[in-house]
Formats: sequence, structure tokens, C-alpha cells
Amino acid sequence: MTLHSAGKINKKQFIILSLIISLAGLSLFVFYAQKTKITLATGNKIILPNPEAYEYFSKSWDPYLKGRYKEVIELCEKTLSIDPKHLDAYRRLGNTYEMIGDSDNALKQYKLWEKIAYDHNDPSNLAWALINIGRMYRLKDDHEKELYYYNKSLEISLKAKNDMNTARAYNSLGNWYYHKKLYEDAKENFLKAAAINDAKIYIYNHKYNLAGNFLAIGKVFDASKEFEEAEKSYKISLGFYEELGAKVGIAENYSLLAELALKNRQSDVAIEYYKKALAINNELKNMETSEEIEDRIKEISNQNISSATGGIPSAETEKTSDFEEKYKDESFLFLLYDMAVRVNEDWSCTTKIHKRVKILKEDAKDALGEISFAYEKGREKVTDIEAYTITPDGKEHMYSKAQDINIYEGDAMYSDSMAKVITLPEVNVGSIVEHKATIISRGFTVNNAFWYYLDFNFPSPIKKFNFTITFPKKLTINYKEFGLSYEPKITENEDTITYSWREKNIDGKIETESYLPFPTPDSFTNVIEFSSIKDWGDISKWFSSLIEKNSILSDTIKDTAQKVTKESANTKDKVRDILVYIQSNFRYVSMSFGDNSLEPHSTVEVFQNKYGDCKDLSLLCMTMLKAVGIKARMALFNNEFSISDPKYDLPFPSLFDHVILLVEDKKEGDFFIDPLLTGYDIGQYPLSYQGAYTFVITEDSGRFIQFPIFDEKREYTKIERKITIGQDGSALIETEAIWDLDSSIRQKQKMNSMNKEDKDKFYQSFGQYLASGGEVIECRIDGLDEKYGVLKAKSKVKRKDIYQVTDGMMIIDVMGYDRDTNFLENERKNPIFYPSNSLDEEITTYIIPEGYKVSYMPENLNLDIGFFNVKREYTKGKNEITIKEATRYKRAQLPKENYSKVKDFYDQLPSKTKQRIVLKRQN
Repeated sequence: MTLHSAGKINKKQFIILSLIISLAGLSLFVFYAQKTKITLATGNKIILPNPEAYEYFSKSWDPYLKGRYKEVIELCEKTLSIDPKHLDAYRRLGNTYEMIGDSDNALKQYKLWEKIAYDHNDPSNLAWALINIGRMYRLKDDHEKELYYYNKSLEISLKAKNDMNTARAYNSLGNWYYHKKLYEDAKENFLKAAAINDAKIYIYNHKYNLAGNFLAIGKVFDASKEFEEAEKSYKISLGFYEELGAKVGIAENYSLLAELALKNRQSDVAIEYYKKALAINNELKNMETSEEIEDRIKEISNQNISSATGGIPSAETEKTSDFEEKYKDESFLFLLYDMAVRVNEDWSCTTKIHKRVKILKEDAKDALGEISFAYEKGREKVTDIEAYTITPDGKEHMYSKAQDINIYEGDAMYSDSMAKVITLPEVNVGSIVEHKATIISRGFTVNNAFWYYLDFNFPSPIKKFNFTITFPKKLTINYKEFGLSYEPKITENEDTITYSWREKNIDGKIETESYLPFPTPDSFTNVIEFSSIKDWGDISKWFSSLIEKNSILSDTIKDTAQKVTKESANTKDKVRDILVYIQSNFRYVSMSFGDNSLEPHSTVEVFQNKYGDCKDLSLLCMTMLKAVGIKARMALFNNEFSISDPKYDLPFPSLFDHVILLVEDKKEGDFFIDPLLTGYDIGQYPLSYQGAYTFVITEDSGRFIQFPIFDEKREYTKIERKITIGQDGSALIETEAIWDLDSSIRQKQKMNSMNKEDKDKFYQSFGQYLASGGEVIECRIDGLDEKYGVLKAKSKVKRKDIYQVTDGMMIIDVMGYDRDTNFLENERKNPIFYPSNSLDEEITTYIIPEGYKVSYMPENLNLDIGFFNVKREYTKGKNEITIKEATRYKRAQLPKENYSKVKDFYDQLPSKTKQRIVLKRQN
């Protein structure tokens, strides 16, 4: 027998191919050495010893194909409850768990399949089970065990003279060597598989697998740059698939032949092959693949790289080259940003990621040297990882290490929060970092729900961007867009709907202007949302159920709450007592409030461990308040610059990134508290909280509440100076200052973390700063030991020669305002928005030295530009001059058309505010 004469393999296609070869036996009802046997004879009925088990199992195939994996699991478990030795049920259970990313359960089912096959001396099922077990170890990145199981399967298959399983084992080994880039070993094993299948080509499954073998062999030649041999293999594979009428394989070969033609600079041939592949995919309603092929045809047509034109670049080629030139000063560029999300009928989903990044600057090396994929252990799985660096000489360097890291190591409550970290070598300027991965999720923590959010305003330029999301129509997932510049292509078939975006040369949003307005539903641009959640009331009910489940008022928690509040009588004092207790005794773990971290832990667990994230500590606080008769509700939170008004968004909980509490107080009014805010008293909040959006959780529909806008008293400072000037220009400067609230809290926290030696050094440095070469007579900061309130500082400093005396004249310079560097450009694209109100007051009294009189005193100032105002008033007394100055910022928005006035204002501000007082010595 002469075997037909037989790549950089696309991993997605190769895995599908290997699974097709591995599972091809499913196309015939072949049952191995089990008690359940099928007897087919003319005129006879099928005899099934366990007809009920078989009936359940047979019903699992259709939901498996349609992604209804929960239904498959239920049917297979019913099958096994009737017939615990039904081998096919274990296999399908393993396949199903594998599809939803539960590799641990998948491996468990495959090993049960293996055990029963071994116990019943069934080498056929045993060998097949071992191949599946090996594949699971590949997903776990344990390639030594993977290889062991493939070799063990081969050994058993050869001994049993089972050609089908022997070919499967050789195919799996070829796969293993291929991924190690050991192409000769890969080719050898694929050829062995092909030889077995070729010998039994008259059997459908062997012929089908033979077509797949030649497809794989062609890809190996392709990766080895033996393009002529690759083309021969693809065409042999194509011929077999055509004889079998296997349209998926036919289309696959046409696409591979098209790419091969491009490598041989035959663009016209490539386009013809792609058109054939497109026709078949359209017929099969593979809309996502069809769109990719259509884009590829357009790209080839534009680039015009065929040898007939001598490789002259087209306008499109020049355009993409210009794109890279345009952003040569960036740290890095995305050459490709490709994501595909598929939601299944049981709400599980798969996300495929493929990114290619070019490093342009040194500062990008560290950030791109490691690639991280966050996932939740037990619910999500990161698989099918490919990662390598392509150096400027064209060589590929595979990733050097892959490890699973516990993000919150040492914090047992968050042990499921993991990251798959891939370390890459040779990451230098000019290199290209490319990685692919698949994230398989069993679904979100909200049962029977799905949501997705994407912002097209990417911070870095992207040369080619593809994003698709596909979901079953029956799930009723809604779609909403905000100011979208990129029109989606929407395709539907009988069961699914797909939204796809395929864009080129995205500039990236690099916003350089300051003082930008907060986002609104009308100003938000290039944002899309998907959500199956009907309304916000459903989120409130869901989160309320989690609160009820995890808010456990144990005797210990109750006793502690009553103990720490026993000296307090009113609501606010009791709330303050409990906040202080939590802040003093519990460690905060900074865990983002996102898709993977929505459910708070049990209050008993949090209380015992003495740590938690924002939702954990808020729930504990709420439970302790309940113990002393105070009702509080959890509230989802985000600041006004991170999101727009959530009432206009599709409902999904991860729109918020924090959790706080709303305390009910019937006497003085309800108020918000945040257990993480140390140093802020009841009713006090950081400036970033003004205008923040909250969604208060109730048992029914919930309600939105927005934080108020703070008035100028919230951000207030005051400085009073008395400067007694000597005749020689020296001065005694006495200063009293009231700090603003945020600065006061930061300074208290800083001082509280210091030991005595550090505090002494601080005061020494502070005194030297105040003295500026003079003598510090007094220096103190009051309020450092008080838990709440602002700081007050007092100092007395004596300085020589502070005012110059020349020819009997003494000059007192009144400092001006520096120019705001945010308004230097000649034009502005956006409105000017100043976000907060503030007031800074300064009162400076100069005591005029004896023998001097005021020769010149400036006019009063009152300068205003809408959001900024400075007012300066001079008052002359008998032997003194007092300057009262108030600097106000007002929350306000000015249209961009007013920019020229704003620029002129700040151009003149330094000169207009820099003034001087002149004293003259009397004769």
C-alpha cells in the first residue's frame, strides 16, 4: 500500500480537527463491551436491556449540539442513576463539563469512564478514555501527564489491535508534538494515523479521519515552510472531504489553500479559494466565519500583493503603513485585537482572545513581558493558551512559564480568585507579542443571566479590531449603544443572533484636555451594552437574597455590637461606634466589585477571619447595626466620572464598583456611611463622592439615589497672618491656618503610622520649611490626636532681610497666581467643566515699622472667569495694611466657544495678580 503523498496551524482549527478525529465514531452508533448491546437484524427489533437509560442518554445529543449543557448533565446523570456502567454517558458528561470549563469535573468523568472500562476488560473504551484524560492534562498545562496518557492509549490500542483507537492515539501524539513545534515528530505520528485509516478507507469513519489526517499533515508542512508539500496534502484532504460530502472539511481546506496561495504571492488564486470557502460557510450559516472570510477577501483585494503586479503596494497598504508611522511615538500598538464571545443556552459562555502587540518603546517592555488572565476557580477556566514573542529577525520564542497564581494569597475567603500568568522571553523594542486564549465560564454568579460591556475608546491605537458576540435568541439578551461610531453587523439564523464589529485603523482615544465634563447618556460615545436582566428591580431582588443568605447575626456578633455601643444613646453615635470597631479590628482586602466577585461572604466567616472587601465589611456593619436596632441597606456605588446616570443603562450589577450603606434615621434623616472611610465623621465624605451614583438594595425594586454636590464649606481653608516688619526689613511672621478636610485626614493617617523618631524628623523638617533660613519660635499642629475634624496649625517665625530696603524705600511683594498650564493650547474640542466648589481665605496684616509710611498701595482686585474668582481687598489703618483675599472655585461648565476668553484670562492672571506695596521712610 502506498500512502497518499502528504504549517503554521491555526490552533482553533487544529483543536476542532483533532476532536473531530477523536470523536468521529459518534457518527455511527457503536457500543462497546457493555451489558447494553444493540442487535440489528432484518425484521428484528432493537433489544435494549436498559431501555430507560438508553432513552435518557439518546435525548442528550441534541441539547449537547445546541449548547444546553445543564440539560445534558441532567440527562446523563439520570442515565447513570439507572445504569451506573453506561460508558457513553461518562464520556458525554466529560465532554460537557469540558465545554463549560469545569476541567476538574470533566477529568473526574473521564477517569470514571476509564475505571469502568478497565474493570470490564474493555480495551476499546479504555484507550479512548485515556486520550480524553490526556487532553484534560493539556488544558491543565501538565504536558508530561498528557504525553503519558496518549502513549498509554497507544500501547493498549496496539495490543488490542484496535485500528480506530490506534489512529486516534497517533493523532493525539501528533497534536502534542505539533504544539511543542516538533514538526518532524508531529508529521511522523500524523502519517502513522493516516496509514491506518488509509488501509480501511472503505469504512466511513476511517475515510473521514483520513481526510483530517491529511489536513493536519498539510498544516505541519505549512508550519515548516514546505509549501509545495502542504498544498499536496490539503488537496488530498479536500478530495476525500468532497467524496464524503463533508462541507466543514471542504471549507477548511479552501481557506488553508487560500492562505497558502498568498504565501506564494498568488492573490487571485487566494481570492478564488476564499470565495469557495465563503459559499460553503454561507450555506452552513456559519455567519461569523463568513464575515471573517469576506474581510479577508477585501483585505487581499486592497493589498494587491500578487506577483502579477510585482508586489506594488496599494493605497490601502500605504494607509496601514502610514498608520504605524503615525503612532511611532506610542509605547506600543495593537496590530490585532480580536475577541469572540459565545453564550450558550445554559448561560455558560466562551470568550476567545487573540491579540498581537508591537513594542515601540522601552517603557512597554515590563507591561507586556507578562500576560495575565483573571478567572474564578471552579467557575471559569483559561485554556488553549498560545503565547510567543516574535523578534525582529522573525524568530518565534514560545512563552517560558505559565502559572496559576492566587491573587489574594493568604486570604482564604478569596482563594478562588486566580490569575493565569504567562511569562514571555525576548520582549524588547521592535518585538511583537502575540497571544491567544480561551476563557470558558459556567456562567455568572447571577443565575440565568448574562451581561457584557465594551468601550470602543481604546487608549492605544489598533490596526485591526474584531469583536463578535453570539447568543441564542431564546435567552432574550438586550442590546444598547451610546454614541456609537462603529455600526454593528447583525446576522441571525434560526437559533442565534450575532453582533459583529470589524474595524481597521482605530486611532485610540488619547484625551489630552483637562477639566472635561462628567459623562452623561448623551455625551457617552462608543459604548455598547448587552444584558439579559429585565430591570434593576431584578438585581435588587437578587442581591437582597444574597444579603439574607449571608447576613447571619451570631451570638458573638450580637454581643460585640451591643458592647461597643453601650455608652451611646442616639443613632449616629451607635453607628459611629460600630464603624470605629470595624475600622480598628478588620483588614480591608482590595477586591474589585466585578463580574466574579458579586456575592458577599457570610458575616460569621468575615467576623472570624477579621478581613473582607467592601461588600463583606458593609454587610458585617449592616448586621451589627441590626443587632442594636438600627436598619441599614446596602447600596451599590460608583462616582460620577466613571459612569453616566445608571437609570439609562441596561441593568447589570458590575456597572458599580463599590458597596456602601444607607442608614435609616427617622429623626434626623437617612445618611450614607462607608466602613472603609477612616477619618471621616458621619455626613463627611471624600470629594470624589460628590454626585456619585448609588443603587440602594431593597426587597423589591431598589432605588437610585445620587450624592449631593458639596458646597464650598466642604473644601475650605483659611490662613491668617500677622507680619510685624522691622525697620531693617526683618519680620516676625505669626500664622494661624485651618486645613481642608481631606488634607487633614491624610496628614493624620500619615502621622499615626509614624513612630516617635519619624514624628520628630517631620516636625524638624516642617520647622525648617517654615523658617526658610530664619528662626522658628513656635510651631504646632492641633487636632492630630482627634479622630475627626480639620487640623489647625500655628507658627511664629522670625526672619531677617525678608523685605529689601533701598534708598529709604521698602518693597512688599504680594504674590500673584501662576498661569494654569491646562489652557495653553490655541483651541479646545470639549466644554470646560470645573467639578467642585471651594473657598480659600487669606487675611494678611502688615504692621508698618515706625518711621515708615505707605507710599503706594494697589487697587482692589476682582477677577472672574465663571468657574474661578479671585477677590483681593486692601485696607489701610493707622500703622497697618490688611489684605483680605478670597479664592473661589465654582462647579460650572463653560462652552468650548468661551475658550479664547478663558485662555486670555489665564494669560493675564499672573501679571494682574502680582502686586506690590511700597513703604517710604519718613524724614
